[in-house]
Amino acid sequence: MTLYYTLVFLLLVAEMALFMLLVIPMPFTIKRRMFTFLSENPIIAKIQYGLKITFIFILILFLDSVNRVYRVQVELAIATESSKGSAYVTFPPLP
Repeated sequence: MTLYYTLVFLLLVAEMALFMLLVIPMPFTIKRRMFTFLSENPIIAKIQYGLKITFIFILILFLDSVNRVYRVQVELAIATESSKGSAYVTFPPLP
């Protein structure tokens, strides 16, 4: 499972680096060339398609981890209630 999280982490780091590159101040002509290249290059279009599929897998992993956390919380609540119930059990006196 850590391989998934490592891949997700690397993807998010690459995405942050790309956004930082797009946000830093540059001359208008360089930015225009860069955006034109990104919007018209067919290789970039294929990469965008692959990233869309990857983001769907990341969403599935996120929903799975939310489901796991919910199950652990339910089990913890059940264990807490059962331990409280056993603390108040009284036994009848011995004859």
